[in-house]
Amino acid sequence: MNILVTDANSKTALGITRSLGRLNVKIFLLAKNETDLSIKSKYCKGFLVNHCKNKENINSYIKSNKIKLIIPIGAESMLYFSSNREYFDDSLLVFLPSKDQIRLSYSKKSTYEFAKNIGIKIPETYYPDSIESISKYKDIVNYPIVIKWLYEAGDNIVDYAYDSNELVRKYEDICHNYGFRKESGLPMLQEYITGVGVGYFALFYNGSCISDYQHMRLREAPPTGGASVAAITINDDDLKRQGRLMLESLQWNGVAMVEFKKSHNGHLYLMEINSKFWGSHDLGLAAGVNFPFLMTRIIQNKNIDNYDMGYVVDQRFSWPLNGDIKYCLFGVGRFISVVKDLFSPKVKNNLSITDDTLPTLILFKRFVVMLFIEIYKLLKGVEKKV
Repeated sequence: MNILVTDANSKTALGITRSLGRLNVKIFLLAKNETDLSIKSKYCKGFLVNHCKNKENINSYIKSNKIKLIIPIGAESMLYFSSNREYFDDSLLVFLPSKDQIRLSYSKKSTYEFAKNIGIKIPETYYPDSIESISKYKDIVNYPIVIKWLYEAGDNIVDYAYDSNELVRKYEDICHNYGFRKESGLPMLQEYITGVGVGYFALFYNGSCISDYQHMRLREAPPTGGASVAAITINDDDLKRQGRLMLESLQWNGVAMVEFKKSHNGHLYLMEINSKFWGSHDLGLAAGVNFPFLMTRIIQNKNIDNYDMGYVVDQRFSWPLNGDIKYCLFGVGRFISVVKDLFSPKVKNNLSITDDTLPTLILFKRFVVMLFIEIYKLLKGVEKKV
């Protein structure tokens, strides 16, 4: 079976390319550049470099390579195929969420309103209606307060204010630096929840859950709240109940991550719905859950019972060259946990050294470049202080 996977430069696309390739599924990739990570995988059967996602070129490539399923990875790709759905064969996009589902998941305000209506907790959240109005919130909110962009697509804009003066200054700076206006939406203010990030992950098909699993973040880069660079599978009944409630209430179709923050008193607070494949998807594959392969079975009308046998709980996974080693730079005390996981045979990672070497070498090269840049910034900072 021939599959087209988008966002060839992402580590998520690489994990999917490897996992399906090992199961004899033929993977073709939609790339932005000929240097994209996944096209260097030995499991890549071909690729199309299409900077502007030209519909005619993509359709021609699909037909010439007998593609049977498109798996969009990134937010931009999800929006593209959702907006241009009528240009492609319906059978290629059977696991794409509806436009309404994508629209709701990409708007945090809409997501929170829906969640409140079905009894799911959300952090206290405020929506300033003008840049100038930020002053009226400085004595209302509790500190630290999170300044966060309204939408899931685009830049991941998050900052923290620890007092009223910092709130006003940082909010105005963010709006100025990114050109935010009332017409396009302004950043929201959100209560800072102390706790750990957890997620419910699922594949739904026309409102029915096909398979699911859960994880807990172990390390983030930056540690104040960034991408997951190490995680572990868990089994939490309340997390599963609330995550599934959210997706069943939406009659979901396709994959989704329902992300929560679990506070120290055990309460779950919804952070967002991720309506695309997530950055930590490799952990699910390592724990025995292969959503993309289940998709291929379903569209071929093949039995999936033998391929959905649950998942391994307490499976740890790290992304050493995609941020976990960088995590060490945020403090010497963090070094031990990273190195311990790196050399533990029980902890899996995406460094496929013997089976699929070239992408791993590319990751290493990019890591070295990043490291030199960070060291340069550090030295320049020291130089300025002197």
